[in-house]
Amino acid sequence: MKTNLLAVALCSLATLVHAEPPPPLVPVDLDHWIPRNPGTNADDFHLTAIAYGSGTFVAVGSQGPDSVASIVTSPDGAAWTRQNDFASAFPSGLSDITYGGGKFVAVGSLDHAALLLTSSDGKEWSQSSSNISGAPVSVTYGNGTFVAVGSVWSENDGQYFASILTSPDGTTWTEQHRVASNAYLRCVAYGNGLFVAGGAEYVAPDRHAIILTSPDGSTWASQSVGTNTTYGPDKIAYGNGVFVAVGVRRFMGFSIVTGMTSPDGITWSTSFGGRFIYSVFFANGTFVAVGGDCNEGGCVSAIHTSPDGVTWTRRYYASDSSGSYRYLQAIGFGNGSFVAVGSGGMILQSGTGVQFNSTASVRFGDGTMRLVLGAQTGAVLELEASTNLVDWIPLATLTNTLGTVDFLDQTATSFNRRFYRARQVSPQ
Repeated sequence: MKTNLLAVALCSLATLVHAEPPPPLVPVDLDHWIPRNPGTNADDFHLTAIAYGSGTFVAVGSQGPDSVASIVTSPDGAAWTRQNDFASAFPSGLSDITYGGGKFVAVGSLDHAALLLTSSDGKEWSQSSSNISGAPVSVTYGNGTFVAVGSVWSENDGQYFASILTSPDGTTWTEQHRVASNAYLRCVAYGNGLFVAGGAEYVAPDRHAIILTSPDGSTWASQSVGTNTTYGPDKIAYGNGVFVAVGVRRFMGFSIVTGMTSPDGITWSTSFGGRFIYSVFFANGTFVAVGGDCNEGGCVSAIHTSPDGVTWTRRYYASDSSGSYRYLQAIGFGNGSFVAVGSGGMILQSGTGVQFNSTASVRFGDGTMRLVLGAQTGAVLELEASTNLVDWIPLATLTNTLGTVDFLDQTATSFNRRFYRARQVSPQ
């Protein structure tokens, strides 16, 4: 007897078959999300952004009634440590963080001046000596340049202007551009050789979205986004040949949702609505978006995924009526998993996909089948079998203590054909 084997990684499932394309380079379980402890008092802890680099996750935000700056770090997305010495030095929350050129760069504002910080490891930080006014709220890296965007108050004009800052190293910054009055930028991304920044501009009596593009961070052009995108995006990401912009704003009791896509950063179309999405990130071949909403009854958080920014699938949904205002605000990717962060100290980590080793998995002469599975060390796996890919029966519960798990299916001798699949049910 011969056993046909199938090897496919799909969301939370990993199934094994020979002669099929190899599984994704990093199989990730996007249907199961594991709560993580932020390593500090969660109720007063609000994380607004996350980045991964140099083998480390770094999440930033604010903490306490005075909204002092907070930074937490993790080597794996599971165990987190707060960098306590930093909070007292900068009594102002941080808005965003990115990684590029071998360093982390975090941005915020302090006493109407830009707060611009750099670190090689997420633990020891230095403040830029550049004396720049304004409040940057988003930062990205591309083409050897850091770009930060936000708004700046002009005493002479008595109004805000949208501002753009650039730096070759995260330490020395230059203000490059101010757009029209009563305008602000909330996000910036880099993709396909182009920086794309988004925000909104108020021209009485209307407010409308603005999109700016630049090949180098210095020369910027305004792009048309139509009149139905009132508040503009909160976050922009690029992947699979498309820019995706998302956002949520409240106005007179109503929630206004932004969802736009563009193939080039210049021509934009409204692609989706009705979802409370604050942030979007592209990695591992997919867009992952997070968000939530709060009212008198509590808060909800949700995670959606999309291959193209148009068709979305909800992967996670949870409510919280504790009164702590917990909802997701940002997401990043590294070390084989997505990590989402938010207010109330929320940290969620995606499960790690299970891989079958098709080379080491073999059928012996007596008909028994040896299966070798790879997964996150310490993970508990459920292994199932089927003869038709429709009806599945449980086969074993396995604990991955060494990085790979060996299992001998002695019941395979009774079948001409058998399929296998496995999923991670929990970290140990």
